[in-house]
Amino acid sequence: KGKRRVRVHLVEVNAKSLNHGDVFILDAKTTLYIWNGAKANRMEKSKGAEISLRFKNQERKGARVVRIDPGDTDEEFWKILNGSPDDVKSPEDGGNDIEYERDCDNRVKLWRCESEGNEFTLQEVETKKLSREALTTEHCFILDSQTEIYVWVGKGSSSAMRNYLMNHAKENFLDGRPEWVHFARNVEGGEEILFREKFASWPDIVPGVANSGNARSSSNSSGGGKQLTRKRSMLMGRLKTKKEVNIDVNKLHTATRPERELLGDGTLGTIEAWISIDGKLEEEKELLDGHFYSGESYVILYTHHKGNALRYHIYFWQGLHATKQDKGLTALLVQEIQAKVRREKGAEPMSERCIPLKEPYQFLTIFKGKFCIHKGRKKEHMSSKSSHLYRIQSCLDETYSRAVEIDINAGSLNSRDSFIVQTSSKQYRWFGSGVSEEQKQSATQLADVILRTKEVKVITEDSESKNFWKALGGKKSFANASYLKKKGWEPRFYLCTGITSDFKVDPVWDIAQADLDPACAMIVDVISEVYVWTGANVPEDTKKKAMETATEYVRAAFDGRLQNTPIYFVEAGQESDSFTALFPSWEDKKQRAEGKLELVSDKLKEYDREYTWEELTAKKKPKGLDNKHLEKYLPDSVFEEKFGMTKEKFWGMPSWKRTTIK
Repeated sequence: KGKRRVRVHLVEVNAKSLNHGDVFILDAKTTLYIWNGAKANRMEKSKGAEISLRFKNQERKGARVVRIDPGDTDEEFWKILNGSPDDVKSPEDGGNDIEYERDCDNRVKLWRCESEGNEFTLQEVETKKLSREALTTEHCFILDSQTEIYVWVGKGSSSAMRNYLMNHAKENFLDGRPEWVHFARNVEGGEEILFREKFASWPDIVPGVANSGNARSSSNSSGGGKQLTRKRSMLMGRLKTKKEVNIDVNKLHTATRPERELLGDGTLGTIEAWISIDGKLEEEKELLDGHFYSGESYVILYTHHKGNALRYHIYFWQGLHATKQDKGLTALLVQEIQAKVRREKGAEPMSERCIPLKEPYQFLTIFKGKFCIHKGRKKEHMSSKSSHLYRIQSCLDETYSRAVEIDINAGSLNSRDSFIVQTSSKQYRWFGSGVSEEQKQSATQLADVILRTKEVKVITEDSESKNFWKALGGKKSFANASYLKKKGWEPRFYLCTGITSDFKVDPVWDIAQADLDPACAMIVDVISEVYVWTGANVPEDTKKKAMETATEYVRAAFDGRLQNTPIYFVEAGQESDSFTALFPSWEDKKQRAEGKLELVSDKLKEYDREYTWEELTAKKKPKGLDNKHLEKYLPDSVFEEKFGMTKEKFWGMPSWKRTTIK
């Protein structure tokens, strides 16, 4: 229900809950019913389709989706609701959409559990516009939206905090609520769809069918994991103590990109393409030449041979700057093409979402090295007379080469890539020092796709003319670190997630800025240097394990690099231009404060130093500590004075006993 930002909330399973002004989804486990009210707006219908598809693909795998229109007499649907179409209320009884949105904002409450020693308190969090960043991994939270109550458990929170908050919620939040209220425990990284819907901003979840490329399942953004939902009468089981794991860094060095298989017999097929305009599909001829726009959404039907038979594969591509409404509508439009194939071809098509800059290999091969993403909406771009700057990231496999439009700024150049400046009178083709001859040929082919003028100027790094800098708005310094000037290599990326026994390190093959999750760490290897990037909400344990893993990774390297290869620590928001140049696209939400690089070896020493009793018991503690085990930072003499025993004796006790003593 809603007009500007459609909300989703739980209502009683009863026909009297329906009204003709809104959209309802009935979750019957094996079947998902979508009921569209006669007066429901387009946004609500789009959201209903999106949510039902997400349920189908994440929490109700294998379920069929059935759409019920007003007047339909689906017996099973009305039987589950214990009613009939006569019980449906009028749009007026359903209430005003704008007032409902305002009421939703006031109704949702979020509490954070804080700890002071062995005492726990609840602190209400500002909920005017909830974002994922409000949930910090070292805390537990209660989210109350009247008909849904969630206990959210951060992976870095203590077992004592988890047990306290679960019991507190059961004892204080359920009284006076109807029996059908949803009460659930959600662990960080396995959040339910309805939980995520309470947040105005949550890392993008696929609102369609299948995800393409290297769409990883991160600890925070993937969702749809194992749900830890319990009925009121069930008690939480005891959490077992977990042991730390050791990462086999040799496997990281020898890891190879998963094999890329082409559809059918491997030969290219034919494509038809449509663009989403005002909720309708219009045929799009320009896309056949590789022109995409970041503010638009597209549906592409790829027809290929498998043996003697024809097969059909539907891709849908949603630009990074497309609106949420457009993305939701595209999911509906995919269903139109699916129905068209079934009706006209008598076949069942496969469907797949293409994430911008993570497009699958098969999809990219269709365009034969001509893949350009213009910035914004097509209509505005076509009428623009301004100059445009495109970046072509250097790739060892030219299939992955793309021309991506970025803000025109001389500071955006870097020595590793090629850049195209398209003005109203000429096109400049600028090649960095690290671009190989093969990559120049690939970039030239892409530049021809963008070309709008007869005059072309080819420029190499350090031979720029005054007119070139003028076209970019003036000369500026740009990323030109020594490793960016080397030819024939690619950086390697490793995502670090989880704590203790859940800690793991996975290669990321098609990197994007979105892979830098606030609750994770990333090891970035450029051979001559290694970086350990850490998000704003990463647990201390994950941060430390990532730095230790990077250290072992360098020691185990067998590619001829120096044993003392520097490993640098990079915090979110302090990335250098040379670091951001390693990503195919980078957008700063706020200005980066490029800080002085710190060596990981120095950062790790901080974990071994000792602190005074006053420092460890102060309200504002030193940064970088393991807050669950502060006692290990005490000098031996102070520890024995306060605890009445040696550290060896203390650590030999069961964990529950250590917690009691603390």
